[in-house]
Amino acid sequence: MQCRAGRRKPNKRVVENNSMSHGTLHINLKEVIMTNKIETIVNSENDISSDAEEFYRKYWSEIGEINEVSIARKRAIINKFFPSGLTNKKVLEIGVGGEGGLIHQLFKDNQVHGLDVSDSAISNCRRFGLAVTKANLDTDVIPFEDDYFDIVFAFEVFEHFCNPQHAIEEIRRVLKSSGNFICSIPSTYTYHWPRLFYPELFHLENYNEFLMINGFRPTHVNDWLMNNQYAVHSVPRDVSSWSWYWHAEKMGPSDAQGYFDYGIYFWEKRNEMGLRTKPIEAIDMFRKALEISPKNEQIRLFMAHATIYRFINNDQTEFPILLDEIYARLMDPLGENKLDYLARLLLMNLEANRLGFRIINEVDYETLKTKLSQASESGGILDEINREEKINSCLASHL
Repeated sequence: MQCRAGRRKPNKRVVENNSMSHGTLHINLKEVIMTNKIETIVNSENDISSDAEEFYRKYWSEIGEINEVSIARKRAIINKFFPSGLTNKKVLEIGVGGEGGLIHQLFKDNQVHGLDVSDSAISNCRRFGLAVTKANLDTDVIPFEDDYFDIVFAFEVFEHFCNPQHAIEEIRRVLKSSGNFICSIPSTYTYHWPRLFYPELFHLENYNEFLMINGFRPTHVNDWLMNNQYAVHSVPRDVSSWSWYWHAEKMGPSDAQGYFDYGIYFWEKRNEMGLRTKPIEAIDMFRKALEISPKNEQIRLFMAHATIYRFINNDQTEFPILLDEIYARLMDPLGENKLDYLARLLLMNLEANRLGFRIINEVDYETLKTKLSQASESGGILDEINREEKINSCLASHL
């Protein structure tokens, strides 16, 4: 970490009378919103309407037969993620499209079902003998019971949702514990579509974290279809796919360690000044871990530390209770693991100082730090405390 002097002035955008100017370009925001249209910039002669059902009715209305390229792509995906094949599995595909998606290649040996928003796509799929239900996962529920499917596919789908959070929650609901969720999103480097609704979501790191927050364990992510890497399946040389692919597992109801690990991941996300950037996400993960393992002392200590960020936002119930637990343990003559509690109290005080208040005064802080340093096993935690002190010093130098 480096201390950097000076502060960058924020950019300002001036919006007046429902319009925005940029150089010689003048945009009337009200007019754009009222037209209910978004102009495409690649590979389409038609405008994209905000009415998804109407758009996809037109999009799939001319599909007749499944072409060889599409079949090769489907086989490549199945062979990549399931090299031994799939049999006797319950499989759901969201957004099957007019060519039947992957379930077209799986329905003979598995129990498959598809969802799509387009009547014409559904009609085409039914001609192929596929069971497909109409559903818009921006608002609809998936018409199956909890923990039903072994595998859920969703390829190039999430960038079309206005409410991706609802969609991922429904997917998680119907997927079995440790079930497989295979999905892809188009690269924002080459496509404009993912930038329409939630532009920050469709980047590798952000989408990976989106899966983590919603109870999935990403086991593999890559762009293996990029640059025609599935040509082994006889895809023409002029075909390529610029997409990112995920294989994720649904985390089980007893995976406290998994949620705790995610909490640590988000807790350690910082900016160049050393300030934490995702403490609220960390709190959410620690909370899920605590719900599973409420007596785990390590999780409770990190939860106590993280809830400082709730405390400064006027949620003043949880943090004082957890802080009192630490004080009680340190005062208990029979208490165990006091070193962990003392170290966490010192780190929490440094975090509080950074946010504008104190938990303990300076004299007590130095006294307790000296006491901690006398313990033979305190070397690593003292290094962490010293790093946090340095961050505070750097921040203070910019005030």
